[in-house]
Amino acid sequence: MKKIGFVLHKKNKAMMLKTCHDVWTLQDSKTVAQEIKEVIKRNKEAEFYIHSLKDLEMQLIQYYPLFLILKEQNKLLYILEKEELTNYSDESLFNILYQLAELENHIISERTIRGIEKARLDGVVPGRPKLEEKKSKKLRSITIVEIKP
Repeated sequence: MKKIGFVLHKKNKAMMLKTCHDVWTLQDSKTVAQEIKEVIKRNKEAEFYIHSLKDLEMQLIQYYPLFLILKEQNKLLYILEKEELTNYSDESLFNILYQLAELENHIISERTIRGIEKARLDGVVPGRPKLEEKKSKKLRSITIVEIKP
């Protein structure tokens, strides 16, 4: 099976190439999580490796969408440098991290829902404010020629 590694810093690429067939050096211009997610979706037959959890500089909640995709594909995210977590197998560590990320996602969702409900009770209407009738009519009357960059 093809092994794909992800590194944020080029200094870890050489070490990752000892284990993986292909190593992606992630770009700062794109979000790291989004880039990894795209690679995982395109390479369904591969195994995925990271140097360490610290290397990607992501929060646990940012791993959650990746973990979901990997779970759907019955795969793991292999971590080469586990630091203090060496007592755990790759599968155990993945499952623990997945559960923690899922819990964090749930907590954030619940907190957001409660915040929105509280705001509504306080009279705050969510969404974009309504446009004044005068401005609305003006916008409808503008032709394409009148719109200038």
